[in-house]
Amino acid sequence: ELAWRRFREVLGEFAVRDEREHGQFMNFSLPRHLRAADGRWCVGEAAGVQDFLFGLGNRLALRTAGLAAAGIAGRWDARVFSASVQRPMRTTVAARFLYERLGRRAFAAFCRRASRTDFRRLLLRLQRPDLAKDAMARVVMAAWRERRGCRHAGVCGWCRKGER
Repeated sequence: ELAWRRFREVLGEFAVRDEREHGQFMNFSLPRHLRAADGRWCVGEAAGVQDFLFGLGNRLALRTAGLAAAGIAGRWDARVFSASVQRPMRTTVAARFLYERLGRRAFAAFCRRASRTDFRRLLLRLQRPDLAKDAMARVVMAAWRERRGCRHAGVCGWCRKGER
């Protein structure tokens, strides 16, 4: 409530659609576009944009904000969107699959290795798209695809089936 009050003090009154009072939710979806069918532009987590492995999304959120701003100005570039948002997100789908399948020992080994190197560089290398990660992500996405109907924003192009 304090955050909403502060936003309104700074920005004035504004309408909020679909207000949610929770956080820490991992949205396993991949946007096909940033513009919904109703014309609204979505950025960041509103578009389902985040890292599937760690749930981080600040860098991707800033990229989508820039792309949406360009789109609003009439300069939407689908190739840039694919290269700078969709492909890196697919790479993290592959990383998430490995994290879930390899188990605690592999994660412990990763942590030991990470402690001996520049962690930022290691993360950037893990998140850098390449052909092997692209191929793995496509297979994983086919297996994980939600087939009962999407629960996400109007920009969702792929989402992970829920654990049932």
